Amino acid sequence: MLLGRALPLTRQALRETKVIRVSSNLELRTRQNATDDDCTATKPLVLIFAWMLPQRKHMQKFENIYLARGCDVMTINIQPLQLILPKTGAQVIAEKVVDFVHQPQNARRPLLVHAFSVGGYLYSEALLKSLEVSSVNGSMKDRIVGQIFDSPVDFGGIPDGLPAAMFKSPLLRATLRNMIKAYMAALYKPVTINYIRASEIFHNNPVRSPALFLYSKVDPVGTVASIEGAARSNVKKDGPPVYYKCWDDSPHVQHMYKHPIEYVEIMDSFLSHLPPFAGTVASIEGAARSNVKKDGPPVYYKCWDDSPHVQHMYKHPIEYVEIMDSFLSHLPPFAGKEDRAVRDNGKLNAFTARQ
Repeated sequence: MLLGRALPLTRQALRETKVIRVSSNLELRTRQNATDDDCTATKPLVLIFAWMLPQRKHMQKFENIYLARGCDVMTINIQPLQLILPKTGAQVIAEKVVDFVHQPQNARRPLLVHAFSVGGYLYSEALLKSLEVSSVNGSMKDRIVGQIFDSPVDFGGIPDGLPAAMFKSPLLRATLRNMIKAYMAALYKPVTINYIRASEIFHNNPVRSPALFLYSKVDPVGTVASIEGAARSNVKKDGPPVYYKCWDDSPHVQHMYKHPIEYVEIMDSFLSHLPPFAGTVASIEGAARSNVKKDGPPVYYKCWDDSPHVQHMYKHPIEYVEIMDSFLSHLPPFAGKEDRAVRDNGKLNAFTARQ
């Protein structure tokens, strides 16, 4: 069967999604029909650090991608006042995130981070908080298996990013931008130094897992220079790989809406390299989809319900060989061959491929 674009979550699956409001800034989404095999102890938990003031329908698109791939999703939001008052705002939210991932039912779960815009700053605050917490199951940073940064904004981008999220009027944006710059200059010790500390950990990330940076040449908030500088600073000798995708035309945090199919393909390709996702249906189908090109060669698949890892041939020997022969019959060196005999340790006698 030809693989096309990523399949959305069905309406039935959406109805079965349970929403748990952990706090005013944290919401957990999980599939209610999860089986015992999908037990909480091993199910990946995705931490989505949202951009400023997102619409619910926009965040739901990202949440559904991960829910469809067998994950639970925690979406973390931050309000403007919480951003400009980090000690009573962003750092309190970050502490709640760290507390949640260290709860007994979550303490051993693999974590995946997907941070947007100023959510990258909030993630940095969570990393700082996590370094202060000791746990018998290890630090939060040691459980993070992958990091995706979409249009991340460093502290230098806050004066531009916050007004852009709050106002459409150029005049109001310029007014607020100047106010924030003056505010950060006047309150260096109680406020700005917190942004700098978070920026330092963003550029010297202690998490030893692959990272993916998604950005655009036309984004005035998360600029190419700033994001590529952060990405390069995370490239270490013998360290985890750092990937990137830079589009030519998509606005700030709108890459998914401008390039929906490519965005999901890139996500799936990245996820296929991470331990919790490697070898899963989602990662394999994601890798297959990434090979589907317009006017390109066909891509086929067969998914069994019951065969263990690399044991499909032993579980379904006849069907496996029939599928192989059917595939080979489309290839020039094999097309038209009538007497291909195949044996399976005596279980499968010689047979003639179908015409």
